[in-house]
Amino acid sequence: MEETFAKDVGLTWEGGGVDVDFGGEQAEDAEVVGGRCSRNGRNYNGSGFVDMGKMKGAYVEWYRENDGDAAKATLSIRYSGRPADKEAMRVHVSVNGTSEELALQPAANWGKQWRNAAVPITLDRGANTIRLTAVDDRGLLIDEIAIK
Repeated sequence: MEETFAKDVGLTWEGGGVDVDFGGEQAEDAEVVGGRCSRNGRNYNGSGFVDMGKMKGAYVEWYRENDGDAAKATLSIRYSGRPADKEAMRVHVSVNGTSEELALQPAANWGKQWRNAAVPITLDRGANTIRLTAVDDRGLLIDEIAIK
């Protein structure tokens, strides 16, 4: 078997492309440090979610390979925050070491109602590490992320 790679050589698909949404990347399948995987809730996606508990500095980390060029994207975070807190829960969003703090508004029904927050990011070519770190110790729940 022989393969050849060069300009104007290879297999191409033309037209008729369809956008496919593969869904989110589940928090319970990512690396979890300081938090724990849980199923004690409802309406989550996948087989559960990550409960950051009362741990400042707890984090969930995903590895994402980008075979294309570096590109801007939107990171969507599906989460649930305690309604009793009234104020936003803070999380550091880090992509390849570039970090920013994001305020996540509480949900009406913690662990049963999920909200989405979107943040612009840049994915590098090749390996990318995405980390969500709890700044507060108020029981943030992370269900999944999606990159679009």
